[in-house]
Amino acid sequence: MASVTSMRRSGFTILRLGGIPIILGYTWLLLAGLIVVIYAPVVDRLVPDLPTAALFAVSSLFALTLLLSVLLHELGHAVTARLCGIGVTSITLDGLGGFTETTREAPRPGISAGIALAGPAVSAALGLVGIAGMLALPSQTIVWTVAFQIAIANLLVTVYNLLPGLPLDGGRAFHALLWKVSGNKDGSYVIAGQAGRAIALATIGLGLYLFSSGWLSLLGLVILAIVGVELWFGASNAVTLGRMRSKLTRVRAADLYLPVVEVPLGTRLNHLPSEFGPQRPAIVIDNGRPVGVAHSHIVGSVPPERTGELGIEDLMRSLQHFPSLEVDLTGGDLIDAMRARPADEYLVCDGEELKGILLASAVVRRLR
Repeated sequence: MASVTSMRRSGFTILRLGGIPIILGYTWLLLAGLIVVIYAPVVDRLVPDLPTAALFAVSSLFALTLLLSVLLHELGHAVTARLCGIGVTSITLDGLGGFTETTREAPRPGISAGIALAGPAVSAALGLVGIAGMLALPSQTIVWTVAFQIAIANLLVTVYNLLPGLPLDGGRAFHALLWKVSGNKDGSYVIAGQAGRAIALATIGLGLYLFSSGWLSLLGLVILAIVGVELWFGASNAVTLGRMRSKLTRVRAADLYLPVVEVPLGTRLNHLPSEFGPQRPAIVIDNGRPVGVAHSHIVGSVPPERTGELGIEDLMRSLQHFPSLEVDLTGGDLIDAMRARPADEYLVCDGEELKGILLASAVVRRLR
């Protein structure tokens, strides 16, 4: 499952499911080749006397099984996100797993945890299907080997992904729990990210131990080390994100919006109230209902001889072009709300009351 802690990798779109592009990362092709080479001797031990071509065919099937398992895992995240009203922009599958990119973060801890745990739940279910197949099928056959592949691939993904450190799914659930208990979403990123760093070091340490004990090949050690390094960077991104968002508390919508002056629809430009200016945009009112926004720099571009001809409605922008934000939004929550609905200007509201206009540029300047 992706978030701001995920790293976008290169790849190509192989299909679309429900309008979501499924991107296959180039690193997966490298992983698939390694799986075919490494897994062929395992198949030879499980199903003796298979021809060489059949060995590599079954090994290739294992690579495809792993790819399908990761896809179903990510679809678990994607479907759950959509059910919670969060858009999904893409699913990427690569050599180190996969991630689902969403349009925004979950608004509440419970939703965040539900989306995070949906992927491992799918993987666990697939693992149980594989175990059922192993129990029902005769051993040392190709179909039994396929069931074994499904069980092993999915159960390993489930167990590792549930470890409580970002950017793993278990880390997202851990972050949601910390967020729920403490009420501090940003600080919870730091703690869950530090846990992810510890898991990354433990992964590399386990690889070194298994290699020194003869349980792991050099290639297996390299793969575990790559996983550990990738996890370290993802966890470090989460720590950086949490610390950065904590500094955003000084960014408050209530401090940055421009108060407005109400101007009736039909008002001529040469009769605008004196308080209308760069720091007081106009809200155009039609029968008591706000319908548009006008700025002084637009009005000021009109030649003086035409100010008596044009009305404020000729230069206003309809309110339909303005997303709204609550006046009490601060810090990371304010940034998340703006990211969810990108625009140059926002209506700042206190419930049903329109308080003013927030310029995105004002937020950017405050962050510098």
